[in-house]
Amino acid sequence: MIWVYLAIAFYVGLFAGFIIQRWLGRRKYFSGVIRVIVNPDKTLFSLELDEDPEDIVFKDEVLFKVVTSEENDDRS
Repeated sequence: MIWVYLAIAFYVGLFAGFIIQRWLGRRKYFSGVIRVIVNPDKTLFSLELDEDPEDIVFKDEVLFKVVTSEENDDRS
């Protein structure tokens, strides 16, 4: 009877691990935002950092979310 409980716990844990991995895989940590403002005569790019600029020097990669003037700033 204990084997049935172990098998059920195994499959529940496997399913929970799969769901958690998919949820965490979709989340992205952005180092900041590149805000794009489009005007008829020029386009402006603004870099807004969410972390210390001196820490970025020691990273191999950084990820920025690009937000145009028409979009809202949702960093999800």
